[in-house]
Amino acid sequence: MLHRLAADDPRFRTVEFQPGLNILVAQSTEHSAVTDSRNGLGKSSVIELLHFLLGGQPKTSDLVRCDALRNWTFSLRLNGRPGTGEQLSVQRTGADPSTVRLQAIPSVVNGHRLRLADWQRRIEADLFGLVEPRPGLSGRMLLSFLIRRASGGFNSPVQSFPKQRDVDATPNLAYLLGLDVGLAEKYKRLADRRVARQDLKKASSDPDLLGMVVGTTGDLKGEIGVLKNDIEQYREQAEAFQVVPQYEDLQDRADDINQTIRGLLDQDFADRRNLEVLEQAIADSVDPEVKYLEQVYEDLGIALPDEVSRRFDEVREFHAAVVRNRRAYLQQDLLDTRARLTDRSAQRERLGQELAEVMKQLQNGGALEGLQVLQTELAKRQAELAQLEKRLAVAESLQASTAEIKAAEAELRRQAVADLAERSQQIDEANKLFLELARRMYGNAHKGYLSIEPTATSLKITPKIDADDSTGINHVSIFCFDMTLAILAKRGRRGPDFLVHDSHLFDGVDERQLKHALEAAAELTERENFQYVLTINEDDLDKAVALGFDAEPYIIEPRLTDADPRGGLFGFRFDR
Repeated sequence: MLHRLAADDPRFRTVEFQPGLNILVAQSTEHSAVTDSRNGLGKSSVIELLHFLLGGQPKTSDLVRCDALRNWTFSLRLNGRPGTGEQLSVQRTGADPSTVRLQAIPSVVNGHRLRLADWQRRIEADLFGLVEPRPGLSGRMLLSFLIRRASGGFNSPVQSFPKQRDVDATPNLAYLLGLDVGLAEKYKRLADRRVARQDLKKASSDPDLLGMVVGTTGDLKGEIGVLKNDIEQYREQAEAFQVVPQYEDLQDRADDINQTIRGLLDQDFADRRNLEVLEQAIADSVDPEVKYLEQVYEDLGIALPDEVSRRFDEVREFHAAVVRNRRAYLQQDLLDTRARLTDRSAQRERLGQELAEVMKQLQNGGALEGLQVLQTELAKRQAELAQLEKRLAVAESLQASTAEIKAAEAELRRQAVADLAERSQQIDEANKLFLELARRMYGNAHKGYLSIEPTATSLKITPKIDADDSTGINHVSIFCFDMTLAILAKRGRRGPDFLVHDSHLFDGVDERQLKHALEAAAELTERENFQYVLTINEDDLDKAVALGFDAEPYIIEPRLTDADPRGGLFGFRFDR
């Protein structure tokens, strides 16, 4: 659900959305000149800004890139992933359209920057449940049916822009309706083969030469298999990767611990060598013996006087004291050395445990730059895969004969018929809802249904309403079809809970149908718990009000007016 559209310039008139029906009105005044255009007030600009903030790639000529607005930062608050209860605020500026800033609400941090491609993938996952890429499906194309642009978006119910191929649009429509996307994608691949073969036949009359340039199907399939395996490994690594805060600090700490442990080991080595020396020195420390001198003198026949004997005793006692003191010193030094070895052993154990924990954190994750490298490599290989698959389609086109293509078309049509029969419940649900809307618009006498027909070339989806009003019937069909898409997608958790229409949708539509459409939108949004946003000119809304529609509860702020230059969406007038 959308909550608020804002900008960092105080002149911008913030749009506050509400649950259910939202009517954004552009008011005319009796003071406005004939040359004033209410379409310049910002009704359609709301659609442009929503697309810009929801991942659209702006062109140089787009609103957000004009000189008056390129430095503005626009923001959109909307619901996040279903079931989480969180809201997101996305901010983006025309001066730097390659990135967005995303912030969870409420949050005490300022959010984080995302590359546009990452934001587009986040949209696919959060709004459309596309956690993994699906061939033929695009979050941006899905959004183009739920937020149609005035420039070509209202030409056909099954096209969101002019000259859009059915085979490109159909997979996205099938997904929103709950049909088999795989079949629609097969139709697209078959159409690509058909077109490629036709182009190649025009480009060259020598298919062997083209085959040498493009490659053989066998080689290309082998390369694709290897590349898909690489992509899966990179994707698994990226998903398992944990960004470790202060990764460099942890690396420095691991280096410090290693250096400390090495220093402790060097000290241990020196102390153990010293320990051996001390133990040997203690073993060699014995009491001095001087008794042998008396025996020597006696053997020589010399009698030592008593005074000399006393001197020998004193010398012996002195040397004994020296030996005792030395042994005590050596033993204390030995004890100190052993204590140091014990202390360092405990210190090494503590450091070893800390090092193991730090290394575990480093091995389980890395710095943000590491994740970005993985994501870059993944994107590079995905781009290579897309190129190889295109070359394979060309190679298959070269090999396939017209008869083979026709046989593939027939088989695909048979599969589609069988699949649609199995999905009759989903189709009945879609038809029931579309019929309810059509009868609200034109009464019970008129029929409305969705024709879903597998043909030889595509899965053809066609909304049909049996009515006499040829002028506005196409736009009414778009209203009924888009409502059906949005409600079914929301029910199946395949789409968001909002639908947005520009006022151009009701150009040429009778005021009675406009009134019925607004009443249907008010009732269905309440019943289905989703949001419908409509921009409209005041004079058109007045026609529905005159027929009995109570618009006041659904009109949201701001009310755009041309009575004052500050009354438009941007709060001033400017040239694009």
